[in-house]
Amino acid sequence: MSLLQFIKSKTFYINLAIAAGVIIAGLTSVVLGLGIYTRQGKTITVPQLKGFKEHQITEALEKMHLRYTIIDSVHKADVEPGVIVEQIPADGSKVKRDRMLFITINAFSAEQVRMPGLVDYSLRNAEVMLESFGLQKGRIIYVPSEFTNLVLGQKYKGRDIATGTSIPKGSVIDLMVGSGLGSEQSNVPDLLGLTLDEARKYLQTENLLAIGAIICDETVQTPTDSVVAIIYRQSPSPANNSQITTGSSINVWISKDMDRVMQGMKDSLLISSQHGQEDETE
Repeated sequence: MSLLQFIKSKTFYINLAIAAGVIIAGLTSVVLGLGIYTRQGKTITVPQLKGFKEHQITEALEKMHLRYTIIDSVHKADVEPGVIVEQIPADGSKVKRDRMLFITINAFSAEQVRMPGLVDYSLRNAEVMLESFGLQKGRIIYVPSEFTNLVLGQKYKGRDIATGTSIPKGSVIDLMVGSGLGSEQSNVPDLLGLTLDEARKYLQTENLLAIGAIICDETVQTPTDSVVAIIYRQSPSPANNSQITTGSSINVWISKDMDRVMQGMKDSLLISSQHGQEDETE
């Protein structure tokens, strides 16, 4: 049978119909299969997760055939730790089965930052530094000083705070700022035998004065040495009941050599006694 005769035959049309049926059936199966696999036309409404804690949403999401993962944590002081504060997609969104939800929780502890050194900076610069470190400016405590608007001290919760101390981000820092020299006079205080920290506290609370230049001898080589070193000399000297204006600074010399410290204190007593005798003679 020739090709032309075969094409015109009944057998050809029967085979053609069978082939077309097979193709249609295959395509139908593929489309139906894809629809079942992707749940075409069937979506799940994302529930509200914000305001709940992780253990409160786990079982509910499993029953809804949804998954989740924690992608970030933030610190909000007015929100309970562990509470969900953000979610993606948002509640009410339509998603497919097994969709991954991304959540952000409120941190269990505040992010820590290191306290910057603000002493000897202008008030304006100190405010900028506080903001850049994520800290807040608290009270401005003005004290008499020859340096107007210069930061003389930094306090956290009412106490002096050292540079580099770790504190929660967002903490409030109070600043002690110079207001210029006062008009009152007071006797020069005797700082001999004190550490720098003891001297600073004494001057701030009792005399409204400040530490000026700090001169270290050869025994003071590191910041740790300066903490334990003792003042053995000061200028102006406490001898003669000399007077000093409130807000002024006192220069000090420090050492870890106790023999030098004792000698400095003896010299100061000797000068005081000599001037006392001169006053009696006069």
